[in-house]
Amino acid sequence: MASIDVFIPSADSLGIPQENTSLGNYGDHVKAPPTSSQQAGDSRSLLVAALRQQIEAVSRRQVHSPSEGISTGLPEVDALLPQKRIFPGGFVEWLIPTEGTGGECLSLRMAWSIAVQRKGHLVIVDPTQEIYPPGLVYLGIDLQRTIFLHPASTKDAYWAITQVLRCSATGALWAHIDRLDTKTARRFQLAAEQGFTVGIFVRPFQAINEISWAQVRFLVQPQPAACARDTSQRRRIQVSVLRARGQWENIAGEVLIDDPADPLSQTFATPSLSQSPSFKGASLRA
Repeated sequence: MASIDVFIPSADSLGIPQENTSLGNYGDHVKAPPTSSQQAGDSRSLLVAALRQQIEAVSRRQVHSPSEGISTGLPEVDALLPQKRIFPGGFVEWLIPTEGTGGECLSLRMAWSIAVQRKGHLVIVDPTQEIYPPGLVYLGIDLQRTIFLHPASTKDAYWAITQVLRCSATGALWAHIDRLDTKTARRFQLAAEQGFTVGIFVRPFQAINEISWAQVRFLVQPQPAACARDTSQRRRIQVSVLRARGQWENIAGEVLIDDPADPLSQTFATPSLSQSPSFKGASLRA
């Protein structure tokens, strides 16, 4: 039997104030056998181009209607997506090279925004209990609508993730996953599809070479300051979309992270996550 601790923090306890496209007839795109090496090369190029167009057409097929799309809560990130939205029934991966790049904060903010839009709770699966709940407040996350699961092992964590994704009442799920084999990833994808839910997974950069069942894959890379005279202390990070339905080539954009030394009152005065493109830095780990 799985061993999982469930923790629902409160402010008092913490002391905190496309359209369908057919592949068509494959033979329509195949030319007659070439009569020379040059013609063979041209024929292969044409065939590859035709197949590439067909693959793009298949990838643009919409499983869900546009009205089912959900904003990530990050305008700059929405702008990178083919349909400017993600869709329930799958999971999203954030690949980060190292902690402190801002990717973890972005992924948490995205998870919370989705939970709010779906009018549900944010479920955080944290086996190591490293996430510091008061730090989430700096990101605008309401702890009274956040559930922490502390599985006793990796096996229990995978079981918990599957069950949460399978539950249609889940607003959004967030978890940091170091290792993920293809079979388990497929299980997560099917669970999210069954529950029509959204999972947000933070993965190490090394996972970039793994086969992924993610609906969308983001890569986060820190960027140098715009110029030496820039004294705003705002961190710049580049977010690249490595994979998304309807997209063939990688697309990258820049997101700014505000100076964490700014007054906290400015953080809590933010009207909503979806209205502000930047956010305050915070320590998320205990």
